[in-house]
Amino acid sequence: MTKNITIRQIGRGAFWSLINQSVGQFLVLFVFLVTARFVSKVDFGIMAMAMLAIELFRQVLIESVGTTFYAKKSPTNSDYSAGFFVILTGGLLSGVLIFFSAKSLALFFGHADLETTLQWISVLLLTTGLSKMHEIWLTKHLRFKMLAIRSILSIGIGGAVGIVMAVRGYGIDSLIAQQIVTALISAVWLWASCAWRPDFDFKRTDVVAIIQYGKFVSLNSTANFLGGQSDVALSSYYLGAAATGVYNAAKRLLTAIALIVGSGLNSVALPALAAISDDAEKLKRSFLMGVGLTALLTAPIYAALAVLSLDVIHILLGPNWSDAAPVLAILSIIGFTRMVTQYSTNILLIKQKVHWQTALSFVDAGLNVVFLMVFAKYGLIYLAWAFVAKTIIVSPIVTALALNLLKMRWTEYLKVVSLPIVLSLVAAGLVHSVRQNIPMPSYVSVLIFVPLGGLIYVLSYYVSDRKSFIQFFGFLKITMGKVN
Repeated sequence: MTKNITIRQIGRGAFWSLINQSVGQFLVLFVFLVTARFVSKVDFGIMAMAMLAIELFRQVLIESVGTTFYAKKSPTNSDYSAGFFVILTGGLLSGVLIFFSAKSLALFFGHADLETTLQWISVLLLTTGLSKMHEIWLTKHLRFKMLAIRSILSIGIGGAVGIVMAVRGYGIDSLIAQQIVTALISAVWLWASCAWRPDFDFKRTDVVAIIQYGKFVSLNSTANFLGGQSDVALSSYYLGAAATGVYNAAKRLLTAIALIVGSGLNSVALPALAAISDDAEKLKRSFLMGVGLTALLTAPIYAALAVLSLDVIHILLGPNWSDAAPVLAILSIIGFTRMVTQYSTNILLIKQKVHWQTALSFVDAGLNVVFLMVFAKYGLIYLAWAFVAKTIIVSPIVTALALNLLKMRWTEYLKVVSLPIVLSLVAAGLVHSVRQNIPMPSYVSVLIFVPLGGLIYVLSYYVSDRKSFIQFFGFLKITMGKVN
């Protein structure tokens, strides 16, 4: 990737990254919403447990190496090849481990169907191991168009297989088939669309360097997993598969929004910030721009989800999933926080403070496990509030460390995030007060109050800070001016 990234390159990258995340996650969400009407909550809960095990190994042994490369300024071909074999080895070993430990995990969680599910989807770790470095190469070279096509093809075809099987009554087998087909098509496309190919032209020192740096990221990934996914694990242990299916449904809706908006921007932000890490002032401005743009886009979305959660659940999943609505409303509180905090995490990475992040991640994980072990057994509402409390405690600490590295005052940071928060709360409060007093069908409520809340938010933002409003749309004009 070129060292001198222009704003137009970032804009094009952001556009295709948003397409990659938004269209891909829309398809994922669509498939989930359709299959949820034909597959039981118990089956969704079992699948959530199985994917939890897969994600643990994927994050610790595969994504940790990926994060190491994303934070590198200019990786060489030998770096990429060394990284490929490190990731492939990790994926193969973890897949084998999952396959042979499936029976023990099924006995621990008390669900016999979990064994077969784990054995089938252990193949996902191998496909990821074979193709992750190609995805990294395309990302580092800002080839997000290829990644967007990959997402649309793989998720679309895999989702179609899953939907057809779900409609025909295959239950959890439809969820397994969807995951495997999606992974296989994704891997094939990444190999076909990437100009880079792995070879053995690397040194032992290249591998050692990746592992040496990656071990800190891996520790951090382990802690992040415990901090971000132990709620699902403890829900499975204390409350059973059906409750886990309900909780995971609410969480999946929030995750889809995070991936559509926040991660699309962040996948461009990390390599872009890494490329300008030597220019303190430019790094500071870019950090604030990323935080401000994300705050502007996501604050009203999460506020709307909180006040219209029951309507959203009824429309998307149906009345049978109504018990997911309060969980969705509660978890929406932390959605915004996590979206903006990801930029602070990027600063710790590119400033080579991975050990700071690791320590913080273990604090986060420790608090999460303690809070959840105390409250999860009392039900889904307590589980959700415990997860929220932990996040609200830890996020300001991460931000404070990033601001210290950037030599930036809190007032500068709060200036770009406070207004979207306040205006979103005002718009949400007005919508909530009206919605509570006017009974209407859920689809009518969403059709009326989402545009109304959005209009209130946009107009109040324009009146409150016209300069930032104009700058935002100026950035969009540059971004969309010439996309190719």
